[in-house]
Amino acid sequence: MKKAIIILLAAALVFTAVSCKTNAAKAEDISIRDSYQNYKYSIEAKGLELDFTIEGNPTTGYQWVLLTEDDSFTLVSGDYKQNDAPEMMVGVGGNYKFIIDFKAEGEHQLDFAYQRSWAPEDGPIYISLKVTVKGNAITAVDVVE
Repeated sequence: MKKAIIILLAAALVFTAVSCKTNAAKAEDISIRDSYQNYKYSIEAKGLELDFTIEGNPTTGYQWVLLTEDDSFTLVSGDYKQNDAPEMMVGVGGNYKFIIDFKAEGEHQLDFAYQRSWAPEDGPIYISLKVTVKGNAITAVDVVE
């Protein structure tokens, strides 16, 4: 009888431990596709990593840049990839892709500008992302226009 009670108690402890682990708050992956001032963008968030991709065309002299500098995240990469185009075609746009890894909980604001590096005051377009991090996951991303 004692052995059966011990086995039942051990099973209950294992079940409780497994239940607590699987019931822990888990954020769903976030996927957003929209446009802002005629520039299509996508936002993908998984865990603590945020992928922000937005259209642009550096042949105009403008480029998307991340303005925010903060110790609560790391800019893993900020790259540009031109769209497919026939050989020798010029003036083809593409996409800027920023991969950001968050290190701290809380609300974070990422400010981006589409500007000319030599004339940042010359008609830039701004877009901001408000990112909420809880535990070890991004739980919300809002576009602030």
